[in-house]
Amino acid sequence: MSFFELLNLIISPPTDCSLSRDPHVSLAHYCASKWRRKNMNKTQRSHVIDQLRELQAQRIATIKTIGRIENQRRALMARSFGYDPTLPSPARTKIMKTVEAFITGVLKNDEDAKLLKPEMADAVFVYQESITPIEAHKKELEKRQNKLVVTLPDMQDFVDSVKGFGVNSLAVIIGECGDLANYSSPAKVWKRMGLAVINGESQRKCTDKTKALLHGYNPQRRARMFVVGECLIKVRGLYKTIYDDRKKTEHAKTLAEGLVPATTIKDTVDVWEENLGLELTKVKKIETGVHRSAGHMSKRAHRYMEKKLLEHLWMVFHPVDVKKAA
Repeated sequence: MSFFELLNLIISPPTDCSLSRDPHVSLAHYCASKWRRKNMNKTQRSHVIDQLRELQAQRIATIKTIGRIENQRRALMARSFGYDPTLPSPARTKIMKTVEAFITGVLKNDEDAKLLKPEMADAVFVYQESITPIEAHKKELEKRQNKLVVTLPDMQDFVDSVKGFGVNSLAVIIGECGDLANYSSPAKVWKRMGLAVINGESQRKCTDKTKALLHGYNPQRRARMFVVGECLIKVRGLYKTIYDDRKKTEHAKTLAEGLVPATTIKDTVDVWEENLGLELTKVKKIETGVHRSAGHMSKRAHRYMEKKLLEHLWMVFHPVDVKKAA
């Protein structure tokens, strides 16, 4: 039985895994203690992880380069369509939507799209010629990451056992964090990925230099972890269950604090009622101190679920004896 097949027994965990108040942590410790580990010494593991970190740094560089070229192309096209920063916001938005449709259409060789600005169609392809080889290089880097990360002990089994969690997501986490065996607790991994709580506040970007140093927040790294979490909640697996359960907890906490769980979107009311059995109040505006929005509760649940994933992954790097953990 694999690590996460055991984790799926959360509803009825084994009697000898009552290691903490949190059933997810308890069972993860139980599973880690039973996990069969492959032979790889510390030097070999460090060498593999160093390569993964370098590949991740190169991958991020390619992503940024592609983004810069796309932004330059978008700005050039917008100018040709009459964009001006002094225009009213609705007018600017309309122009940018037209620009996006134009670029997409031209790349698909849509003749109607090309007719919008025939003189700019060639420029779209010129920029694309710069982007294409960089995208190919990015894919090659990802292939190397994916092949390398599963050579680490238990990583292929971990990926195979988690719905919505691929080798690319694993490579991103290891590439950003390094060797999880070097972190003394899951909380330090959380801080690395922007999920910690600092002096009662969610880790975030701060303008105060002292506070910024304390938080150590990297928005790009946080964004990458958020994407990993998004993949997990799109499938019906363990972490989707953790996510939904946490939304129920956040809903209960909201009521306990005397706030009204609310949303401005009618469809959201129906979704929460149908999928979670929870009531939301439809309001015209979310008022601070009166309401807590469905979006706010969902974001909290999302953070919680991401932290659980990192905690369970940390445990694979820190196998424990159940009796000692107890």
